[in-house]
This record gives sequence, C-alpha cells and structure tokens, in this order.
Amino acid sequence: MINTVDNTLTFADGSYITRQQMELMFDHEFVANIFNFMVLLNNLQLNDTEVGLFAGVVLLQS
Repeated sequence: MINTVDNTLTFADGSYITRQQMELMFDHEFVANIFNFMVLLNNLQLNDTEVGLFAGVVLLQS
C-alpha cells in the first residue's frame, strides 16, 4: 500500500519504506515511476481477486 501523504510504501508485514530511503538505493526517476504506478493502481480500487488476476496476466506476459 502506498501513502501519498507521507510518501511511504507499506509492505504486507506492516514494515514501510519512505520515498527518500528508496531514492538512496535507486535512481530518482525509477522511484518516481514506482510511486506513480502505485498511485494509478490504487486508483483502480481492485479487490483481492482482481489483483490476483492482474498479477497472473503480468506474469504470463513476461
């Protein structure tokens, strides 16, 4: 889950990483693209089944 107010990415176990921490490890543009993608994905408001289907399609396409 992404929090656009705090600029954090929260993982399933509850741990989180800030955008600034990610920018220390990765390129600024890459991190910006990740956050933009996550915001767009969150805007779709997919349920668990739809996320699973989306992930399956992505895996099959690669």
